[in-house]
Amino acid sequence: STYAHNCWISPLGAQNVNLTDGLRAQYLQRFPVEAARFVETAPLDVMAGIATVPVQSLVEFFDRVDPGRMRALFMALPGPQQAAVLEACSIRTALMILNVLETDERDEALDHLSPVSRAEIAGLLKFPEGTAGSYMERPVGHFRPDMTVRDALERLRETHQLRVRSLYLVDTEHCLAGRVDLQDMALATPETRMSSIL
Repeated sequence: STYAHNCWISPLGAQNVNLTDGLRAQYLQRFPVEAARFVETAPLDVMAGIATVPVQSLVEFFDRVDPGRMRALFMALPGPQQAAVLEACSIRTALMILNVLETDERDEALDHLSPVSRAEIAGLLKFPEGTAGSYMERPVGHFRPDMTVRDALERLRETHQLRVRSLYLVDTEHCLAGRVDLQDMALATPETRMSSIL
């Protein structure tokens, strides 16, 4: 929406920076689902605006953001703010964030944590060999019913997933909306909405 776009990247003067930051924080805090959905479809330069948002406003946002965009968003934060987010969010969300990072990025993020949090999270990241956890892959991006076939195929290319025959779509609350076969996508026009071939 125009409101969301202006709220996120409005080029106000230096005297109004606090107002802009306050609007971003309020938007994330009051409308975390809408904010996450906006960022999922926004250009990458918009993500830089997340670095000025207070930690408490970021926690619910990271709990709802598309895992396919999570790494770029998290890496846009300075180290101390990364640590604050990991400390404040749920263990589930912290593990989700850390699992999308590269090894060196994850190690650096863990270094910023308190010793107690670092030990707890590092222990959960290490699954014994041969367990289901040791075979888990990084989370991939979400596919939404309102995406076009073109957008979904671009997202699929970004995931580098092999042997995919179907895409499972989720709504803004991460609930399963349905399945689309790649064969149906191949026969559809690029502008076809995924919801129409669900």
